[in-house]
Amino acid sequence: MHDNNIIDRIPRIKQLREKLNITRKLCSYAIVSQIVSANKNDKVMAVSGFFVLQLMIEQSQIRIYSFKNQPEAQNFYIDLEKQYINDPSMNILMVKMDSIKQIKKAYPNYFADSKIFLDNLNAILAE
Repeated sequence: MHDNNIIDRIPRIKQLREKLNITRKLCSYAIVSQIVSANKNDKVMAVSGFFVLQLMIEQSQIRIYSFKNQPEAQNFYIDLEKQYINDPSMNILMVKMDSIKQIKKAYPNYFADSKIFLDNLNAILAE
């Protein structure tokens, strides 16, 4: 029977942290202050119904594109997905929301500061 002690799991957790590039990905999610908007008019972003989020993990940035209609948003989303299909450092998401505030509430991992979690993880995994 396998011991479920965390000490026994540390080697596997370290392996997964490296393989999945967890530290880099979680750091990139702490990007609220670095939102790069594709639209210059924040009022448009506040009332638009469809958003395409482009998370650029390596740059720790997010681009938010807003659209008034679904076909336009969907076509743009599909084009981005095709462009970055083999790029694990790019994460594309299409959502229907009334505002960026709702996006932050519905998808907190895109806007969360993961510093405390990473600090604790690194302390646990420290050699």
